[in-house]
Amino acid sequence: MAFFCTVPALAQSSQQQPAGAAQQSHDMSGHSGHDMAGMKMTGDADLDFATNMRSHHQMGIDMAKAELQNGKDTRMRETAQKIITDQTKEIAKLDAWIAKRKGQSK
Repeated sequence: MAFFCTVPALAQSSQQQPAGAAQQSHDMSGHSGHDMAGMKMTGDADLDFATNMRSHHQMGIDMAKAELQNGKDTRMRETAQKIITDQTKEIAKLDAWIAKRKGQSK
């Protein structure tokens, strides 16, 4: 399960969006509603992907921790715990790959 939203959009579910809103959130380059301008790009597509996915997963963990701290719904709390577990593993894989890649560039 992946969550592709910014924190302010968290309160708005996809069911509450007007028809066609999902398609409108994509610009001509195919990017979703993420703030692509805030992403650091090096020109190395693999490193950029790994680095930015790491940040994306960390944001998911942060949101899941907030759910565990404040949420009441059992299903959402279970989902939050699973996200923390899964994304922590993904971050470890990305960190290992990033460290190896940076070591190769020296």
